[in-house]
Amino acid sequence: MLGETDAVRGHALDRGKDFFDADWYRREYPDIDDADPWEHFVAHGDAERRSPGPGFDAQFYAGTYLALEEHHALRHFLTHGRRAGHQPRPVPRTAHESRDAMSALLAGVEHPILLVGNDAQRAGAPLLMLELARHLRGRGWAPVFVLLRGGPLLGRFQALGPTVLIAEGHDVAGLGAALEPETPIVANTGWAAPVLQQLRPSGPSVLLVQEMPDYLQEHGLLEPVARAATIVAALPAVTEQLRERLPAGTPVHTLLPGLLHATGSPEGVTRVERLIAESVGADRLIFLGAGFADERKGFDRFLELAHRIHDLESRSAFVWLGDVGEWGRRCADQARERGLPLLVPGFRLDAPAWYANADVYLLTSRQDPGPTTVMDAARCGVPFVAAPGDLGLQSLGRLLDGVGWFLADEGQVPGRAVAVARSETHQSRAERARHMEGHASFDGYVDDLLQLLRMKGLVDEPSRGR
Repeated sequence: MLGETDAVRGHALDRGKDFFDADWYRREYPDIDDADPWEHFVAHGDAERRSPGPGFDAQFYAGTYLALEEHHALRHFLTHGRRAGHQPRPVPRTAHESRDAMSALLAGVEHPILLVGNDAQRAGAPLLMLELARHLRGRGWAPVFVLLRGGPLLGRFQALGPTVLIAEGHDVAGLGAALEPETPIVANTGWAAPVLQQLRPSGPSVLLVQEMPDYLQEHGLLEPVARAATIVAALPAVTEQLRERLPAGTPVHTLLPGLLHATGSPEGVTRVERLIAESVGADRLIFLGAGFADERKGFDRFLELAHRIHDLESRSAFVWLGDVGEWGRRCADQARERGLPLLVPGFRLDAPAWYANADVYLLTSRQDPGPTTVMDAARCGVPFVAAPGDLGLQSLGRLLDGVGWFLADEGQVPGRAVAVARSETHQSRAERARHMEGHASFDGYVDDLLQLLRMKGLVDEPSRGR
């Protein structure tokens, strides 16, 4: 019999019974033994990303549309996805069908610029692409997106321009065949490099590399990156390492990333201040980290350093901004059980308001081409203290004087972080914010990017403010 909770789940899934095939489910998942197939799917299967039948592919749906670590694919489809036009399973298209689909999307679009990305997850690269699209629209371009997969930010992409998800079954070369020869293309991250190659661009194109070369090599992306007509790295260290790994003579440009966030509004800053006080207490020194809470970003290091900081400064409290998966949640729960005043609000679009309430950005990434969130926080006046790691930010040299400290000994991090937090003043924060504002304008970033496209043959550029 279904328990009360399972009955609620079953009611939510009732509309999906057309997708359920009991015989197929039992054959596909023999580990359910003698359990009733429907009851098993309701109680366990949907949460485990199991498919209810051949008409709904849960792994495809979750990987194409859901947030990282999110489950219950069929429930999401029934409550949200079907209305949003999500597909229950991939539908392979021929090159001809994909070309026609792209041609239909481009019909009547003047001055299109194709933006190619990995996904629409709540992470730095998709947020960069959204900001880039907004600025390009302000200059008269019409953004058109080609993404490998979607995610929780998909609606934001679709609001800015026509959006194609390759995972739904499109043939990439067919999509490219629909483009006019002069259509400019900006591909974002190394994961977009194979797509750029398959699109076979005849017009100007640029590949923005956001990853460290070791990561690219580990995932087999160095070869397609090398085939890009124009390669752009965000920081000098990444540029130097790419030149060492790519074939001799491969040109790699450096464009310092623009700052994504405006300063938080006074109302937003006050709202976050109140939330922090209600959660971990008022009058705290706040140490903040950001990113998807995994080992590469050093979420476990952040928590361990937080414990040591708390031992030195009893008024300290800790905030991690970003999505947190199952591993991260376990780590956070264990830290709280040990008495750590910790707030994990998840991904936040009002990140500037959180930065404004932080005293120190605690950078614990083991390997990171940036992160640019450190610079976004510095624009709000927040200094950073970095534990040892392979960090692209270190190559910015004197630009970060007075902005942050890179430490070679992890044991020195707690003491330095506490000392920096205690010494900060309104004046030092204001000076830091002005310094960063003068060196990392997003308008300037877009200017430089368009200049590279012009050098590669960009024609018929629209006027600004069209």
